[in-house]
Amino acid sequence: FMILLIEVAREKEQKLRHGLSVMGLKSSSFWISWTITGIAFTCIATCVLILAGWICRFEMFIHTPFIILFIVFFVFSMSMISLAFLLSTLINSQRIAYAASFAFLLSGVVLQVILANVLIVSLLFYPEDVRLWNLIIRYTFEIYPPFSFSKIFGDISVSYTHLTLPTKAQVQISVVAVSLKKK
Repeated sequence: FMILLIEVAREKEQKLRHGLSVMGLKSSSFWISWTITGIAFTCIATCVLILAGWICRFEMFIHTPFIILFIVFFVFSMSMISLAFLLSTLINSQRIAYAASFAFLLSGVVLQVILANVLIVSLLFYPEDVRLWNLIIRYTFEIYPPFSFSKIFGDISVSYTHLTLPTKAQVQISVVAVSLKKK
């Protein structure tokens, strides 16, 4: 997110994109190249993050299947890249891009800390009676990727033991148990 936002803002500030368009580059080619760069960064960063979680022996990374972790982190990163592209159209200088990217990063960390509290999560997502303020907060924050990521990450970290796939022996025992019940 930060790298893409800062680099696209730098190209905009130095008018490199304008120079490329004068030379015949289509706008779609420009954005596709940045999207491919973002996907490459995202894949590498996601794999490194999951590998670091396994090396540090964090429970969630050990007990959650790789594909689920990869999809969660990859989709979150791609949504942040989309947000970076949106912000890059509004930001004119590299200095403002630095400030904006750090502000978004800091607010995401603060949001993650707040949503780490089970009481707050249950109040926002599982209220007994849905109030207007609850809906306003949820719908407002749903357009901000760290909010949804915090919810998904919290759900996975709480229920990672339920995500382990059964072994072949457990499946065979289940089949035998079901066949014995039928007799």
